[in-house]
Amino acid sequence: MNNLAHTWQRMGMVLEATQLMRECVRLRQHKLGLNHSHTKASISTLDDWVSQLQI
Repeated sequence: MNNLAHTWQRMGMVLEATQLMRECVRLRQHKLGLNHSHTKASISTLDDWVSQLQI
């Protein structure tokens, strides 16, 4: 999911990528926990993408 979200982002499918990354974050928090490095990386990516949308 994470890789697909990044691919969509690079293709310009920004809203779809952001929605998919939100789901990825939700699942990673549930399965891996908040302190896992993959979860933290996904949260950081999502934060960056959301801040770009608000420009």
